Amino acid sequence: MAPLCDSNSPQEPGAAEVASSKDEGEPRVIDATKRVSDDEVSPLNAKTPLPAAQPAGEPELDTGRAANIDDVILDQLLMCQESSPGILTTVTKLFFDQAKLKLEDAHKEIDSESWDRLESISHSLKGSSGGVGLKAVMKQCVQLSAAGAAKSVPRARTELVKLQKLIDIGKHIMVGILEVKADFFDSSSDS
Repeated sequence: MAPLCDSNSPQEPGAAEVASSKDEGEPRVIDATKRVSDDEVSPLNAKTPLPAAQPAGEPELDTGRAANIDDVILDQLLMCQESSPGILTTVTKLFFDQAKLKLEDAHKEIDSESWDRLESISHSLKGSSGGVGLKAVMKQCVQLSAAGAAKSVPRARTELVKLQKLIDIGKHIMVGILEVKADFFDSSSDS
């Protein structure tokens, strides 16, 4: 079993682990917060229930920090934080505000089949997500762009939904990082 989060840290709501399924040969995500009956409990960990089966061909999005955050970029932003307090919060807030608007625009462009505009939006989001270290969002922007290049409305909609989920995951992770870093910088300035 490969943990998605540090096994020494307390489990958060929605924390998950990946386990091999002997029947399917594919990894399955186990939601440690879901209540299920005794007959649905995983044989790998009697306390961790198995989720309902995913639709075929739709892999789960990895919610772990390592899959979503580029630590090199984050470290660079944190170094800037030392000389410019509040910069990390400002930059990430600007990104998430911009991403919300760009996602709304992307929905419209898919509906109107404006593939060049969709390409522009996904390229812009790819660049700005890289600037705040959201590597999974960057990769998903490439997938959205490819769906637009294929001029496939259903695929573009699917990729856009995945992008929205990854942005939400990134936001959740970044908010946690910002809270921890704010506590650190507040306490270090008191000494």
